[in-house]
Amino acid sequence: MKFLKIIVLAASFMLLILSSCNHAADNKFTTLTDTVKIQKLLDSGNAFLWREGDEKQDLDSAYAYFSKAEKLSDSLGAREWKNNIYATLGDYYYESGNDSLGKAYFMRVIQDYQRSGDLKQEALAWLRFGNTKGWDQKQTKQNLASSQMAFNLFKKNGNTEDAALALKQIADIHYQLRNIPLAEIELLEVLKMYQSINYKNLHYTYDLLSGIAIINGRYNKALFYAQEMIKSMHSTGDSISAGSFYLRLADIYFRLGNYTESIKWWRKSYDHYYIGHQTVRYDLARSTIFAMIGAGQSKQGLEFIKSILKIMPPRTSNDKRNSFLALGMCYEALGKYKNAEGYFTDAINEDKLTEPDALSSTINFYTGRFYVNTGRYSNAVYFLQRVIDLRKQYPGISRIMDTEYLLFKVDSAAARPYLAIKHLQVHNMLKDSIFNETKSKQIEELQIQYETDKKEQNIQLLENHAKFQQINLNITYGGILFLLIIIGVLYNFYRIKKKSNDDLQSKQIVINQKNSSLLQLVNEKEWLLKEIHHRVKNNLQIVQSLLNSQASYLKDKEALSAIQNSKNRVQAISLIHQKLYQSDNMAMINMNIYIQELCLHLRHSFETSNRILFELNIDAVELDVSQAVPVGLIMNEAITNSIKYAFPDDAKGVISISLQQVEGNTIVLTVTDNGIGLPENFNALKNEALGIKLMNGLSEDLDGKFSISQDQGTVIKLSFVINKSLLKKLPSTNSDFNVTVL
Repeated sequence: MKFLKIIVLAASFMLLILSSCNHAADNKFTTLTDTVKIQKLLDSGNAFLWREGDEKQDLDSAYAYFSKAEKLSDSLGAREWKNNIYATLGDYYYESGNDSLGKAYFMRVIQDYQRSGDLKQEALAWLRFGNTKGWDQKQTKQNLASSQMAFNLFKKNGNTEDAALALKQIADIHYQLRNIPLAEIELLEVLKMYQSINYKNLHYTYDLLSGIAIINGRYNKALFYAQEMIKSMHSTGDSISAGSFYLRLADIYFRLGNYTESIKWWRKSYDHYYIGHQTVRYDLARSTIFAMIGAGQSKQGLEFIKSILKIMPPRTSNDKRNSFLALGMCYEALGKYKNAEGYFTDAINEDKLTEPDALSSTINFYTGRFYVNTGRYSNAVYFLQRVIDLRKQYPGISRIMDTEYLLFKVDSAAARPYLAIKHLQVHNMLKDSIFNETKSKQIEELQIQYETDKKEQNIQLLENHAKFQQINLNITYGGILFLLIIIGVLYNFYRIKKKSNDDLQSKQIVINQKNSSLLQLVNEKEWLLKEIHHRVKNNLQIVQSLLNSQASYLKDKEALSAIQNSKNRVQAISLIHQKLYQSDNMAMINMNIYIQELCLHLRHSFETSNRILFELNIDAVELDVSQAVPVGLIMNEAITNSIKYAFPDDAKGVISISLQQVEGNTIVLTVTDNGIGLPENFNALKNEALGIKLMNGLSEDLDGKFSISQDQGTVIKLSFVINKSLLKKLPSTNSDFNVTVL
């Protein structure tokens, strides 16, 4: 649902920017700087509003940004921005639990567009209103009605792409409500609409279709949709939901019993979420461990979950339930039943404190199965019956089928043959329904293929017969003689061709041998380069360790601070070499990833926690190592100075880092903070501090322009030019969403 919100927000922002440009021509008070400020405030507020979890402090931060945007919009008198802010406040109040006020803000926007006759903006407002939080009956009815209104308006306007998006939102609501047949019909229609306009971003539709096929137990069909989903994602380069897509594919392979592939895709999904969110996804970790147990890697699975618990203890109820369940499964697989029972009990107790959901069904199923496997059948009854009761929350046919079979075992052991047979009949009925549906589809596909092949054969026979008749009519003695001559020419040509082919094959063998030797040399060279960078990185880590050892013997604060600064400078260089030996590209550094990791290191090094936020606005640029090293050291010095001096007495603040490519080959690096600013009479050229001298010297190495100024805090700016041969810019992302908050 949150991704659908992002799509709707993106569409609204694009139309809003176009409207604002036209409005600015008529309103002398509206400037580009003002509109950019409003958009930045909305982006920052949305980053807090849609952050994982429902922390009150995130909602408060979001509201603070939205309020500032509203005040600035009021001063401009721009209706387009005002309506967008009202809709955003509607989202905020729904997230905060104030549904009535949220609805009031949305209706204010919709009524304004109705008065002005702007059907497209009205449709977008209805679509956004239909994607608000909440799944109770009243809210669901409202969301369906709003989404349907958006769909009708888009159809009336002839906007097929947005109409398909609205219909997909309707299907998603039906999917969440487990009205699976209707959701599938709607999604197939969405797919048809998108394909009719050659729309490329089909992966989100394929994802929902794959989920429906899983619920229906059609795993081969689910695998087909999931593979099409991955193809679409790669072809469009839209990887914002890659973690969720990898998760879907891993789940399907797990259900098909292909645990090796399942582990591979669980790992990819887990790594994607961990790197992207700096937090542990316990549901992914638990699913990965399930696959590892299926592959006979129970011991490794136990070590995996323990390492995760050590890195980041569970915070939410979902985290706790997933971790307890994973530990219980590992200990059961290792035969340590006492430990396993303890963790299954912990999972059940934690689940009782939450509203029932799909995870509740999973916990009760595996707890019941544990008691069946250990011969304690009477203990299993409650949990297995609970799975049956929760089938509305998790209507998966396979889960219900497996539960009925476990209940058959329980009743058989308790000498209740009537109930045992009843459960077995239900199990077989569900099994047969899955088998028959799959077989009927396979038979239908084979029948279509047979009819197609048969028609093609008949066409070929008719063509051959017509050719034969034509030849019989045209053959004469002269034709036969001419044919013999042609055959002789062709035979001679064949001999010449065969000789040429033999010569070419001999030459190709020699070329292949040389290519193989060259390829081996290239691979050896790349391996040696990676080994060099790896050893440089290890040596730099040894230097850091020596500095740590030296620091333990020092008492003087200035000496300790100097040691810490040196360690951070070494780490900035070490990260460069680490990226080089981990990457396939041995010469270029991805500055986006490098800057994020450098900021994370400095935040952890100075233990700023959430006191200081980092806002990153980084173009996807790769730089040569000869320029990446001085740029990294300059950023290290600038960020370190801001952390140490800009926010005294543990004050909160924001450090913004921007790396932009402008005017061809010019790169501009800007590091700003909203701290106390520079001392009076500060002169960067005459300052004798080591950090300032180092930044000046490194700027000269880059032939760049370096400056330090004050603008509501300290602003450090560096610009330099790089050669085209050293410049590689990665595919750019949507500029509306390129700000990262750490």
